Order: sequence, then C-alpha cells, then structure tokens
Amino acid sequence: MALRAGDAARRAGPTDPMFVLTRSDDHDLVKVGRGANPAHQASELQTGQCFRVNVAAVFPGAGALAEAVRAALQRYEVAPGAGWLRCSVGEALGTIADVVAEAGDDAGVGAVVEDGTEASERDRSAAEGRDAWVAFAEGFVNKHVTPVTSMTEATSAQEVLNTVSRRAGVSPAFVADVMEECGWEETRWGSRSGVSFYRMRDDRSLFARARSRSPRRE
Repeated sequence: MALRAGDAARRAGPTDPMFVLTRSDDHDLVKVGRGANPAHQASELQTGQCFRVNVAAVFPGAGALAEAVRAALQRYEVAPGAGWLRCSVGEALGTIADVVAEAGDDAGVGAVVEDGTEASERDRSAAEGRDAWVAFAEGFVNKHVTPVTSMTEATSAQEVLNTVSRRAGVSPAFVADVMEECGWEETRWGSRSGVSFYRMRDDRSLFARARSRSPRRE
C-alpha cells in the first residue's frame, strides 16, 4: 500500500530538500530524491556514465515527502531499486504538488511539527512546488494546444486529450489536469452539442484545438 504524505512527513525530518533529477540522454527519465546537496548527488550519479544528470527542481524542506512521491509514481519505475522513473518532469511536478498539498492538510503546514521544527520551510516548498507546476502546465498547453475563436475550428475534447497524450508521451488524464490548470473546461454548446469541446473559462469566445505539427495549418 502506498505511503500517505502525512505518514511520510511524520516518519522523517523536514529539513532536507526534495529534488527532481533528469538525464541528458532521455528527458523522460526522472529521479525523485532527498538530501542536502542535490547537485552533488546528480554529479555522483553521472560518474562513469555517458549522460549528464541535471537538477530540474528543488523543494526546500520537503525531503520527508520524497518517499510518498516515489510511492505515488511507482507505476513508472524502470527497474526495482533503480530509482529512475519513466515519466515527464511535468507528471513528477504534478504529483509533488498533490503530495505537498496533502501533507499540508495532514501535518499542519505553518504550525509546529512533532519534533518542534517550524514548518515554514515546508510551507515555502508547497508554494514553490505550486509555482513550478503552474509554469510547467502553461508551457505544456501553449506548446500543444491552439486557441481558436470558433467551435467549428476546434477539435473535440477527446481528440485534444488523445492527440496531445500521444505526441507528448503522457497519459490523457495528465493532459486533462494541465488543461484544467490553465483555465480550459469541457463544454457542449451549439449545433455540435453531442460532442464535448474545451472552452476557456475566463474568455468564453476561445475554444481549443490540438496544435498541428505543421505551422502552415495554424
């Protein structure tokens, strides 16, 4: 059974940062770890290898949650015990944001944890994790989705999910999460009401179309 974030927070101290590492030879291989010096750990992992290991993100004070994050991402594990996960940085960041948010509810972010340490570092980590997730989501959607002003130009919500999922190598559920994060909602409207489309919440005149690989078609 996966370890819940609150359990992980109580089992280890909150002082170490949690970090996400990537490999130069395959950007869809990531590692979630903890430790005082992420750059040093990255350097050790690349010793004797033909690839570089880079630090993609650091979450101060959230090291106690690394085990919960790895448990949540276990289905992506390349080999037992290796620590490398085959998923995008975005999926890792999204999972971290969820785990940190859950830990805030369970462990009382902003209060004093059991060992007497102020939880402000974890609070700051939650904010940084949230900012990293929002920035990634916005970049991801801008890369794969084109806003259009007519539903006749839009592609169905299912086509958006399937097309972006296939091109980016992520799950349709993940695409749905980033679409929602960026203000897109499913709607049935007009003469094509039997099909769902993505429509911008804050600008109801905009609909979503899966971006074409050919710039001429945009």
